[in-house]
Amino acid sequence: MDTGMLDLLLSDEKTYFDVRKDFFLEKLQLTFDAFRKRGDQALIRHAGICNSNYCSNKGCKGYAFVGDKTEAYMQWVFKETEDDVEDIFHCSGFRRFDGIDAEGEYMYLDITEDEKVTFEPEEADLMMSHYCRVALDEYLEFEGDVIATETYTEWLRKHKALFFTFKFPPYDYRDQNNFFELFSELRSYHLFFASNLMVKAALEEFRSMDKQDEIAEMRWLLKYDALREKLEIHINWRLKLTSDDFDAYILVYHRKIRVIYHAEAAIFCRLHEDRYWDLYGRNSVFRRWVKKKMKALRRK
Repeated sequence: MDTGMLDLLLSDEKTYFDVRKDFFLEKLQLTFDAFRKRGDQALIRHAGICNSNYCSNKGCKGYAFVGDKTEAYMQWVFKETEDDVEDIFHCSGFRRFDGIDAEGEYMYLDITEDEKVTFEPEEADLMMSHYCRVALDEYLEFEGDVIATETYTEWLRKHKALFFTFKFPPYDYRDQNNFFELFSELRSYHLFFASNLMVKAALEEFRSMDKQDEIAEMRWLLKYDALREKLEIHINWRLKLTSDDFDAYILVYHRKIRVIYHAEAAIFCRLHEDRYWDLYGRNSVFRRWVKKKMKALRRK
């Protein structure tokens, strides 16, 4: 997985994947890095052909490049002359000559529409990309080892109107998409932090409760059942709920964001789940409620 040989073989005058050669090689190196992070040490080449009836490249020969460990793969076809490669394309209709399909993740080169040489932007798109770039630069200017909650929530407040101008994720535009994803992730942490206020209340309520009173315990479990489900989705996405080791930060777009409140939320989730199944085993009324709830979920 080395772009050096391709640099020698490909022409400086042509485009590949509709971008300049140097840009193509840069994106390819990032994709190679992604293969390595997954555990692959080499890509195994399998010859094939574009077999799609809906593609102008039908009949073009190419290769599937498959990771030696994970079976993550790319499928490319080549437009060639007798002595040169004219262009290279991803191929979703690729058929290997050996008839075998890779079963891993498909690895795309991360190229957005506005990075292609054929892109013709409208003025509104250029302005939106500019505003998003300014917001991103402002975020990257944050100083300090770890960005405090108050700092990034102020950034969210300032750029909220810009975020909500998007009806759909702007995948075709690099700066717009980077801003959209950054804002979405930080906003999810902000909302999670707000949930943590309920976590504190739930834990205090549990500590003051008579542990021998099954009715009180049942009411507590039902009252905070939805909160636990919401938090578990978020925590399991970012952290291992079974671990007692919580970092004081997570990395979001090259900056460290403080997230120490995850620990308390995880404590609540474990406590709620332990008490939930303990009561399920010894209280028939609660057991009937859980079964009714599970049946309703299956109908959905």
